[in-house]
Amino acid sequence: MHERDLAAVAVAAPLTEGHEGQADPLTGPASLTQVERVRLLEEVVGRTLRLEEMEPTEAQAYMVATMPPPVVESVLEMVAAQVGRTAQVLDTMERAAGRAPYAYSPRARMHAADFA
Repeated sequence: MHERDLAAVAVAAPLTEGHEGQADPLTGPASLTQVERVRLLEEVVGRTLRLEEMEPTEAQAYMVATMPPPVVESVLEMVAAQVGRTAQVLDTMERAAGRAPYAYSPRARMHAADFA
């Protein structure tokens, strides 16, 4: 999600009927795989990027250095549950803010300097 989309919903939802007491999930306009995201970032930064999958034990050792063990366990379980699945795309942004969310490519271009 682009930060502008989050801000638009934060402003519009409290002023729009039907969102009272709701914790509506927000999504972008398309479900992209990690590989697709990396390919789009390659275009934005103008160089080849490499995506490497880590073994769970390697990822756990890396994350334990910066996160409490229960958080690491939850993250690894969440990631494992998503293998081979795509994310659901919802229309919450359009219903709450009256416009479609930014797609990944334009968002990546807006932040090209951050990725370079």
